[in-house]
Amino acid sequence: MLSMYINSTHINWDDILPYITFADNSSVKESTGKTPFYLLYNREARLPADVVMGVRATPLSEDPDALARNLEAARKMVKERLVQVQEQQKRYYDANRRATVEFSAGEEVLVYKPFRKVGRAEKLLHRWQGPFVVVHRASALNYEIKRTNDRQTELVHVVKIKKFIRGAEWTVIDRESTGAEARRMEP
Repeated sequence: MLSMYINSTHINWDDILPYITFADNSSVKESTGKTPFYLLYNREARLPADVVMGVRATPLSEDPDALARNLEAARKMVKERLVQVQEQQKRYYDANRRATVEFSAGEEVLVYKPFRKVGRAEKLLHRWQGPFVVVHRASALNYEIKRTNDRQTELVHVVKIKKFIRGAEWTVIDRESTGAEARRMEP
């Protein structure tokens, strides 16, 4: 949110921070169903528009025990809701997750290594580098790889690796994400 309001030289972020913090703390969070302000103070924040319109603040209970009970009830409800939301997010993640790909020693792969170049459009840069050769599987999700003609190895997580398809005039594609086959490039 901060990036939407800072100036082009990025020097006024500290002036804007209190406003961004207030906006965030007075916004209902999807996972909790409540605002952070409410969970801390047992009432909604009084917005500048409320002050201008003359809207009265919600009166707080005089009884500190009642305030504590209300806060405890709200936090209990949030805990229950978080369990439901986490289960829902897990179902969504599991439904859209690609199967874990396995590589064998000696297999050629590409490695995702995003970088920036001054004066170049970031979205047009090649993010997949290689080919690399799989040295061995270090763990269930990590592989030790090295460049084809290099001795130095590096440990890479499986999500940053995809199969390299070698051919004289063939493109390199990611079959898992596109479902397409390699196709011949025109010389």
